[in-house]
Amino acid sequence: MMQFRDQLLLASSRHGQVRPHATDLLYSGMMVFIRAGGLIALLPVFSGQSAPVQIRLAIAVLLAYLGAPVRLAPAVPTDAIGLITVAVRELFIGLLMGFTIRLVFYAVEFAGQVMSTEIGLTRELAD
Repeated sequence: MMQFRDQLLLASSRHGQVRPHATDLLYSGMMVFIRAGGLIALLPVFSGQSAPVQIRLAIAVLLAYLGAPVRLAPAVPTDAIGLITVAVRELFIGLLMGFTIRLVFYAVEFAGQVMSTEIGLTRELAD
């Protein structure tokens, strides 16, 4: 037996292509926005005081707008606890992605400091 949501999707299809329901797009957009917010919060370029909050928010909204149709959720949670659980998971994934990128930046910065120290010590020993 078809559920009401499946009937709506089938009724809104054109030429055999199923278009996503507005609730699915809104839910996907919200989850992408939460993940992008976590990513931007720890991204080295945007995490400091140099980037205004409005710019970071606009980038997260842009990523959510572009990513929502690509990442459609398999099922929208029906209760608040399920929604909060999925939102926390998305935030954790975004923070983890930002931390990983930040870790790469720190490794490059550390390598530069080591090279700078070695060059400085080599010059001192040569004199």
